[in-house]
Amino acid sequence: MSLLRGDSGQDLIEYALICAFIALGCVAAVSTVSSRIANQFSAVGNTLSSLSNAGGSGSSGSSGSSGSSGSSSSSSKSSKGSKKSKG
Repeated sequence: MSLLRGDSGQDLIEYALICAFIALGCVAAVSTVSSRIANQFSAVGNTLSSLSNAGGSGSSGSSGSSGSSGSSSSSSKSSKGSKKSKG
């Protein structure tokens, strides 16, 4: 009779089912997040790749234009510096 009234095994099965559902939820969440992270890294990699290709072809194709853009950026920096000293 005591075997029929014992419910300790029932509690164990309930806890096991709860753990299984939590584990299933974690696996689903991690797979979703991992695919989103992979897409973001891929987008960043593509952007960096296109920037390095554009920068590489521009600097080797016309070195004069890159020199003038460098001087214009330095002149804009100096004008910003002069504005700061005036203010």
